Amino acid sequence: MALLVFSDVDGTLVHYDEVMDKLGSFNGKTDAGMGTHEFIDLQGNAHGMVKLPPSTTGLQGVISKRTLDLVHQLKGSGRKEAAFVLISGARTTTMLQRLAYLPDCDAFVTENGGRIFFRNADQRQTAAPYMEDFAWLESHEDAVGPLELALDPPQDREGPLWDVYRVLAEKGWKLDTAGYLTGFRVVDAGETADETALENAIQKAGDGKVRFSCNLGKYDIYPSSSGKAEAAAYIRNNCPDKMLKGNKKYSRTITICDDDNDIDLAMDTHHAYIPSITSEALRLTIHRNPEHFTVSKRMGPFASEDMLQTILKRELA
Repeated sequence: MALLVFSDVDGTLVHYDEVMDKLGSFNGKTDAGMGTHEFIDLQGNAHGMVKLPPSTTGLQGVISKRTLDLVHQLKGSGRKEAAFVLISGARTTTMLQRLAYLPDCDAFVTENGGRIFFRNADQRQTAAPYMEDFAWLESHEDAVGPLELALDPPQDREGPLWDVYRVLAEKGWKLDTAGYLTGFRVVDAGETADETALENAIQKAGDGKVRFSCNLGKYDIYPSSSGKAEAAAYIRNNCPDKMLKGNKKYSRTITICDDDNDIDLAMDTHHAYIPSITSEALRLTIHRNPEHFTVSKRMGPFASEDMLQTILKRELA
Protein backbone atom coordinates (compact mmCIF):
# COMPACT_ATOMS: atom_id res chain seq x y z
CA MET A 1 0.00 0.00 0.00
CA ALA A 2 1.17 3.54 -0.69
CA LEU A 3 0.59 7.22 -0.02
CA LEU A 4 -0.46 9.51 -2.87
CA VAL A 5 0.30 13.23 -2.40
CA PHE A 6 -1.22 15.94 -4.59
CA SER A 7 0.40 19.34 -4.24
CA ASP A 8 -0.61 22.66 -5.71
CA VAL A 9 2.28 24.91 -6.77
CA ASP A 10 1.65 28.70 -6.57
CA GLY A 11 0.86 29.85 -3.04
CA THR A 12 1.55 26.34 -1.76
CA LEU A 13 5.17 25.51 -2.64
CA VAL A 14 6.09 28.63 -4.65
CA HIS A 15 5.71 32.10 -3.12
CA TYR A 16 5.86 35.67 -4.37
CA ASP A 17 7.05 39.13 -3.33
CA GLU A 18 3.76 40.00 -1.62
CA VAL A 19 4.51 37.31 0.97
CA MET A 20 8.31 37.26 0.90
CA ASP A 21 8.56 41.00 1.64
CA LYS A 22 6.78 40.38 4.95
CA LEU A 23 9.25 37.67 5.97
CA GLY A 24 12.63 39.25 5.24
CA SER A 25 14.80 40.12 2.25
CA PHE A 26 17.37 38.78 -0.17
CA ASN A 27 20.88 40.00 0.62
CA GLY A 28 22.38 39.57 -2.85
CA LYS A 29 24.46 36.51 -2.01
CA THR A 30 24.14 33.51 -4.30
CA ASP A 31 25.48 29.99 -4.36
CA ALA A 32 26.09 29.21 -8.02
CA GLY A 33 26.79 25.56 -7.28
CA MET A 34 23.45 25.07 -5.51
CA GLY A 35 21.56 27.58 -7.66
CA THR A 36 20.27 29.30 -4.54
CA HIS A 37 19.88 32.88 -3.33
CA GLU A 38 20.35 33.75 0.33
CA PHE A 39 17.26 35.07 2.08
CA ILE A 40 17.53 36.64 5.54
CA ASP A 41 14.42 36.33 7.70
CA LEU A 42 13.32 38.92 10.28
CA GLN A 43 15.27 37.10 13.02
CA GLY A 44 18.47 37.28 10.99
CA ASN A 45 18.55 33.61 9.93
CA ALA A 46 19.74 32.70 6.43
CA HIS A 47 17.75 30.43 4.10
CA GLY A 48 18.52 29.15 0.61
CA MET A 49 15.86 30.05 -1.96
CA VAL A 50 15.57 29.06 -5.59
CA LYS A 51 14.20 31.74 -7.94
CA LEU A 52 11.96 30.39 -10.69
CA PRO A 53 11.85 31.82 -14.22
CA PRO A 54 9.29 34.64 -14.56
CA SER A 55 5.85 33.44 -15.59
CA THR A 56 4.08 34.53 -18.77
CA THR A 57 2.54 37.38 -16.77
CA GLY A 58 5.95 38.48 -15.46
CA LEU A 59 5.67 37.22 -11.87
CA GLN A 60 8.75 35.53 -10.39
CA GLY A 61 8.23 33.08 -7.56
CA VAL A 62 10.65 31.41 -5.19
CA ILE A 63 10.80 27.98 -3.60
CA SER A 64 13.00 27.13 -0.65
CA LYS A 65 15.84 24.64 -0.92
CA ARG A 66 14.44 23.05 2.23
CA THR A 67 11.11 22.45 0.46
CA LEU A 68 12.91 20.59 -2.33
CA ASP A 69 14.83 18.54 0.24
CA LEU A 70 11.67 17.62 2.16
CA VAL A 71 9.81 16.44 -0.95
CA HIS A 72 12.85 14.33 -1.81
CA GLN A 73 12.68 12.80 1.68
CA LEU A 74 8.94 12.23 1.31
CA LYS A 75 9.46 10.25 -1.88
CA GLY A 76 12.39 8.25 -0.57
CA SER A 77 11.81 7.42 3.08
CA GLY A 78 9.35 5.85 5.47
CA ARG A 79 7.63 2.51 5.64
CA LYS A 80 5.17 3.49 2.89
CA GLU A 81 5.98 4.12 -0.71
CA ALA A 82 4.90 7.64 -1.66
CA ALA A 83 3.99 9.12 -5.03
CA PHE A 84 4.13 12.91 -5.44
CA VAL A 85 2.02 14.77 -8.01
CA LEU A 86 2.19 18.49 -8.79
CA ILE A 87 -1.28 19.70 -9.71
CA SER A 88 -1.65 23.29 -10.89
CA GLY A 89 -3.95 25.74 -12.59
CA ALA A 90 -0.93 27.10 -14.46
CA ARG A 91 -0.71 27.08 -18.24
CA THR A 92 1.30 24.15 -19.58
CA THR A 93 4.06 26.33 -21.04
CA THR A 94 4.75 27.84 -17.61
CA MET A 95 4.94 24.44 -15.93
CA LEU A 96 7.28 23.09 -18.58
CA GLN A 97 9.79 25.92 -18.14
CA ARG A 98 9.61 25.50 -14.35
CA LEU A 99 10.29 21.76 -14.18
CA ALA A 100 14.01 22.19 -13.55
CA TYR A 101 13.20 24.27 -10.44
CA LEU A 102 10.26 22.37 -8.92
CA PRO A 103 10.33 19.27 -6.69
CA ASP A 104 10.88 15.88 -8.26
CA CYS A 105 7.47 14.45 -9.11
CA ASP A 106 5.95 11.27 -10.47
CA ALA A 107 3.42 13.23 -12.52
CA PHE A 108 2.33 16.81 -13.05
CA VAL A 109 -1.04 18.26 -13.95
CA THR A 110 -1.62 21.60 -15.65
CA GLU A 111 -4.49 23.86 -16.74
CA ASN A 112 -6.70 23.08 -13.72
CA GLY A 113 -6.65 19.37 -14.48
CA GLY A 114 -6.87 19.59 -18.25
CA ARG A 115 -3.56 17.89 -19.00
CA ILE A 116 -1.67 15.11 -17.20
CA PHE A 117 1.98 14.15 -17.73
CA PHE A 118 3.42 10.97 -16.19
CA ARG A 119 7.07 10.23 -15.61
CA ASN A 120 8.16 7.41 -17.91
CA ALA A 121 11.15 5.71 -16.31
CA ASP A 122 11.81 3.77 -19.52
CA GLN A 123 11.86 6.90 -21.68
CA ARG A 124 15.56 7.81 -21.70
CA GLN A 125 15.76 9.44 -25.11
CA THR A 126 14.34 12.86 -24.23
CA ALA A 127 15.54 15.66 -21.97
CA ALA A 128 12.48 15.43 -19.71
CA PRO A 129 11.20 11.88 -19.04
CA TYR A 130 7.49 12.78 -18.99
CA MET A 131 4.79 11.69 -21.41
CA GLU A 132 1.32 13.15 -21.73
CA ASP A 133 -1.72 10.96 -21.11
CA PHE A 134 -3.51 11.52 -24.40
CA ALA A 135 -6.54 9.45 -23.37
CA TRP A 136 -7.20 12.02 -20.64
CA LEU A 137 -6.61 14.94 -23.00
CA GLU A 138 -8.97 13.51 -25.61
CA SER A 139 -11.67 13.04 -22.97
CA HIS A 140 -12.20 16.83 -23.04
CA GLU A 141 -12.90 17.07 -26.78
CA ASP A 142 -16.65 17.49 -26.18
CA ALA A 143 -15.80 20.84 -24.63
CA VAL A 144 -12.57 21.97 -26.32
CA GLY A 145 -13.39 20.69 -29.80
CA PRO A 146 -11.05 18.87 -32.20
CA LEU A 147 -7.50 18.91 -30.89
CA GLU A 148 -6.15 19.45 -34.40
CA LEU A 149 -7.63 22.99 -34.18
CA ALA A 150 -5.91 23.72 -30.86
CA LEU A 151 -3.30 25.99 -32.42
CA ASP A 152 -5.82 28.04 -34.37
CA PRO A 153 -6.75 31.50 -33.05
CA PRO A 154 -9.18 30.94 -30.14
CA GLN A 155 -11.99 32.81 -31.89
CA ASP A 156 -11.79 30.23 -34.72
CA ARG A 157 -11.77 27.09 -32.58
CA GLU A 158 -14.78 24.81 -32.27
CA GLY A 159 -16.46 23.56 -29.11
CA PRO A 160 -18.50 24.95 -26.19
CA LEU A 161 -15.39 26.23 -24.37
CA TRP A 162 -14.60 28.54 -27.28
CA ASP A 163 -18.26 29.48 -27.67
CA VAL A 164 -18.01 30.84 -24.12
CA TYR A 165 -14.76 32.57 -25.10
CA ARG A 166 -16.53 34.32 -27.99
CA VAL A 167 -19.42 35.46 -25.78
CA LEU A 168 -17.03 36.98 -23.23
CA ALA A 169 -14.82 38.52 -25.94
CA GLU A 170 -17.88 40.22 -27.44
CA LYS A 171 -18.52 41.77 -24.01
CA GLY A 172 -15.05 43.29 -24.17
CA TRP A 173 -13.48 41.01 -21.57
CA LYS A 174 -9.70 40.63 -21.85
CA LEU A 175 -8.98 36.89 -22.12
CA ASP A 176 -5.69 35.01 -22.00
CA THR A 177 -5.20 31.82 -24.03
CA ALA A 178 -1.39 31.84 -24.36
CA GLY A 179 0.04 28.45 -23.45
CA TYR A 180 -3.39 26.89 -22.76
CA LEU A 181 -4.92 24.00 -24.69
CA THR A 182 -7.90 23.12 -22.48
CA GLY A 183 -8.92 26.45 -21.01
CA PHE A 184 -8.38 30.18 -20.77
CA ARG A 185 -8.11 32.88 -18.10
CA VAL A 186 -10.04 36.10 -17.58
CA VAL A 187 -7.45 38.86 -17.24
CA ASP A 188 -9.79 41.84 -17.05
CA ALA A 189 -13.52 42.15 -17.53
CA GLY A 190 -13.80 45.87 -16.90
CA GLU A 191 -17.05 47.12 -15.42
CA THR A 192 -18.92 43.91 -16.32
CA ALA A 193 -16.68 41.72 -14.14
CA ASP A 194 -18.67 39.57 -11.75
CA GLU A 195 -19.44 35.89 -11.24
CA THR A 196 -23.05 36.29 -12.30
CA ALA A 197 -22.04 37.58 -15.75
CA LEU A 198 -19.58 34.72 -16.09
CA GLU A 199 -22.16 32.15 -14.99
CA ASN A 200 -24.65 33.57 -17.50
CA ALA A 201 -22.13 33.33 -20.34
CA ILE A 202 -21.32 29.73 -19.44
CA GLN A 203 -25.01 28.85 -19.18
CA LYS A 204 -25.72 30.53 -22.52
CA ALA A 205 -22.89 28.99 -24.56
CA GLY A 206 -21.27 26.22 -22.52
CA ASP A 207 -23.81 23.46 -23.29
CA GLY A 208 -23.33 22.10 -19.77
CA LYS A 209 -19.72 21.22 -20.58
CA VAL A 210 -17.85 24.25 -19.21
CA ARG A 211 -17.05 25.39 -15.67
CA PHE A 212 -14.90 28.00 -13.90
CA SER A 213 -12.98 28.56 -10.68
CA CYS A 214 -10.88 31.31 -9.16
CA ASN A 215 -7.10 30.98 -9.10
CA LEU A 216 -4.71 33.66 -7.84
CA GLY A 217 -7.56 36.14 -8.02
CA LYS A 218 -8.36 35.39 -11.67
CA TYR A 219 -11.18 33.36 -13.21
CA ASP A 220 -10.13 30.23 -15.09
CA ILE A 221 -12.60 28.66 -17.55
CA TYR A 222 -12.19 25.02 -18.54
CA PRO A 223 -14.12 21.81 -19.37
CA SER A 224 -16.49 20.27 -16.83
CA SER A 225 -14.70 16.98 -17.49
CA SER A 226 -11.54 18.65 -16.18
CA GLY A 227 -10.79 20.15 -12.76
CA LYS A 228 -8.16 19.21 -10.21
CA ALA A 229 -10.42 16.75 -8.37
CA GLU A 230 -11.34 14.99 -11.62
CA ALA A 231 -7.72 14.70 -12.75
CA ALA A 232 -6.71 13.41 -9.32
CA ALA A 233 -9.48 10.79 -9.37
CA TYR A 234 -8.31 9.66 -12.80
CA ILE A 235 -4.74 9.31 -11.55
CA ARG A 236 -5.79 7.56 -8.35
CA ASN A 237 -8.19 5.09 -9.93
CA ASN A 238 -6.60 4.33 -13.29
CA CYS A 239 -2.88 4.90 -13.14
CA PRO A 240 -1.16 3.39 -10.07
CA ASP A 241 1.00 1.23 -12.32
CA LYS A 242 2.48 4.39 -13.84
CA MET A 243 3.82 5.63 -10.51
CA LEU A 244 4.17 2.66 -8.14
CA LYS A 245 6.38 -0.40 -8.17
CA GLY A 246 4.78 -3.80 -8.43
CA ASN A 247 1.04 -4.33 -8.02
CA LYS A 248 0.42 -1.80 -5.23
CA LYS A 249 -2.55 0.44 -4.59
CA TYR A 250 -2.95 3.70 -2.72
CA SER A 251 -4.06 3.30 0.89
CA ARG A 252 -4.29 7.04 1.52
CA THR A 253 -4.37 10.26 -0.48
CA ILE A 254 -3.63 13.76 0.80
CA THR A 255 -3.53 17.27 -0.62
CA ILE A 256 -1.29 20.30 -0.04
CA CYS A 257 -3.07 23.42 -1.27
CA ASP A 258 -4.18 27.02 -0.72
CA ASP A 259 -6.88 28.31 -3.11
CA ASP A 260 -10.46 28.19 -4.38
CA ASN A 261 -9.67 25.82 -7.25
CA ASP A 262 -8.25 23.27 -4.77
CA ILE A 263 -11.36 22.83 -2.61
CA ASP A 264 -12.98 19.89 -4.42
CA LEU A 265 -9.65 18.08 -4.54
CA ALA A 266 -8.97 18.77 -0.86
CA MET A 267 -12.35 17.36 0.16
CA ASP A 268 -11.92 14.30 -2.07
CA THR A 269 -8.71 13.23 -0.33
CA HIS A 270 -8.29 11.85 3.18
CA HIS A 271 -6.71 15.03 4.57
CA ALA A 272 -5.52 18.44 3.38
CA TYR A 273 -2.47 20.37 4.54
CA ILE A 274 -2.70 24.15 4.13
CA PRO A 275 0.45 26.33 4.05
CA SER A 276 -1.63 29.43 3.31
CA ILE A 277 -5.23 30.40 2.68
CA THR A 278 -5.64 32.59 -0.39
CA SER A 279 -9.42 32.43 -0.85
CA GLU A 280 -12.38 33.10 1.40
CA ALA A 281 -14.13 30.02 -0.03
CA LEU A 282 -11.31 27.81 1.24
CA ARG A 283 -11.33 29.60 4.62
CA LEU A 284 -15.06 28.87 4.96
CA THR A 285 -14.56 25.23 3.94
CA ILE A 286 -11.89 24.83 6.62
CA HIS A 287 -14.17 26.45 9.20
CA ARG A 288 -16.93 23.96 8.34
CA ASN A 289 -14.61 20.91 8.27
CA PRO A 290 -11.80 21.63 10.76
CA GLU A 291 -10.95 17.97 11.32
CA HIS A 292 -10.17 17.55 7.61
CA PHE A 293 -7.49 20.25 7.48
CA THR A 294 -4.13 21.01 9.05
CA VAL A 295 -3.29 24.71 8.69
CA SER A 296 0.19 26.17 9.16
CA LYS A 297 0.65 29.06 11.56
CA ARG A 298 3.56 30.45 9.53
CA MET A 299 3.78 32.06 6.08
CA GLY A 300 5.42 31.54 2.72
CA PRO A 301 8.13 28.91 2.24
CA PHE A 302 8.38 28.40 6.00
CA ALA A 303 4.74 27.29 6.03
CA SER A 304 5.41 24.96 3.09
CA GLU A 305 8.29 23.41 5.03
CA ASP A 306 6.11 23.02 8.15
CA MET A 307 3.43 21.14 6.22
CA LEU A 308 5.93 18.83 4.53
CA GLN A 309 7.61 18.06 7.85
CA THR A 310 4.20 17.32 9.37
CA ILE A 311 3.39 14.96 6.51
CA LEU A 312 6.70 13.11 6.99
CA LYS A 313 6.00 12.63 10.69
CA ARG A 314 2.28 11.94 10.51
CA GLU A 315 1.85 10.05 7.23
CA LEU A 316 5.17 8.25 6.67
CA ALA A 317 6.78 7.65 10.07
